[in-house]
Amino acid sequence: MKKLTSIAIIALASTIGFVSCKKNDVPQQQQGVISSMDDFFTRNGAPTQVFTITDVAVGQTFTGSKGTIFTVPANAFVKADGSAVSGAVTVEVRELLTKADLVLSNKPTISSGLPLESGGSWLFQPKQGTDQLRIAPNKKVNMNIPRGANELGDMFLFNAPDAGNKAVNWGEPRRGVDANGQTGDVMTIVPLSTPINNYFCGLDSVGWGNADRFMTNPDYATGTTINVDNYGDYNNATGFFLYTGKKIVWPLMRGSSTFVDAHIAKNQPGTLVVFEIINGNLYVATKSNVTITGNNEVHNLHMTQMTEADFKTFLQGVL
Repeated sequence: MKKLTSIAIIALASTIGFVSCKKNDVPQQQQGVISSMDDFFTRNGAPTQVFTITDVAVGQTFTGSKGTIFTVPANAFVKADGSAVSGAVTVEVRELLTKADLVLSNKPTISSGLPLESGGSWLFQPKQGTDQLRIAPNKKVNMNIPRGANELGDMFLFNAPDAGNKAVNWGEPRRGVDANGQTGDVMTIVPLSTPINNYFCGLDSVGWGNADRFMTNPDYATGTTINVDNYGDYNNATGFFLYTGKKIVWPLMRGSSTFVDAHIAKNQPGTLVVFEIINGNLYVATKSNVTITGNNEVHNLHMTQMTEADFKTFLQGVL
């Protein structure tokens, strides 16, 4: 018996030693390195790309990493006070072309409390040194943004101020200004088939933009409740309803201790996603193939730990 006990003790010590040695091999995402939800969006959101226009008097065409083509005409930019710009200019660009991009960048498709169907979002910000520039009057930057197979109709141009990693309200569709300075029709973003399947838009403003349209006559469910167990800090949780087959990322509205929403369309399938940061780690709760058919439905989700890489993979698979 003493011999067996000694063997057991040695085995236990070996196991402890093995666990201790393997601790440093745990993926970094599981070691409590995410400091906040803001940090999560910074780490995982659509990256900022920087392009240099060598001579603003000539203009230039450049293409983002996800295929968005920007054609900047000659003398397209002016300073904030309207004065001319010369020499080299840098342009910061972000492309949000998928539901995963929108979720990971915390840029849901919402306008004044109503869901929008998106053809893609972008950030376009020209700078010279530390000075932010704007597009000159009577100039437009032509943009061709890739569109998905399910995005067939016209979209409208929406703008929003830069809010960092916070969600934005896309406001109302932009209206153009005619040669007499009068506000004209809603600025339409039209689908094109050549040279690529894309949406074409003439940008006259910098910052965040979105090719969007409102849903057609939705019948909204009231009192939809999404309960999630295993919360670490409810106030730090973010939730979305991702509509199937459409680029609609709807931010779930909060109740006092859970999500209680009144603007999820009935009979529109989708995926529920809730996530938060607990002790520096990512925790996620999901429920796929959800269709809200009536009012006051209750859906229960279970929160489990997940790596950032696995969460990205999951979101990329949500159609």
